[in-house]
Amino acid sequence: AYFGSTDDALYKDAPAFRLGHPKIKFYHTTDSDCATQYGISGSNGIVLFRKFDTEENIYSGEPNHQALDEWASPLIIPKFFELTEDEADLVFKKDQMT
Repeated sequence: AYFGSTDDALYKDAPAFRLGHPKIKFYHTTDSDCATQYGISGSNGIVLFRKFDTEENIYSGEPNHQALDEWASPLIIPKFFELTEDEADLVFKKDQMT
């Protein structure tokens, strides 16, 4: 995540998002050059990197944790995986079969 300011609404809602997704490793920076390198423009942005996919997903929705959660939840489940107890929790949490 890139936050140009700690006054930003997305910065303030980020802790609620992190608490709702304990399996996501969450890092943030205030370095605008780093943000530009990963395709973030503007005062803030979030990029989701997935181990199972090379695509970078850049968040462009509303600056609140509910919208961020709706965007990220389907992206954290790979399309093909071995179904174990950990993955079952993710899949059946919110009917996220997409």
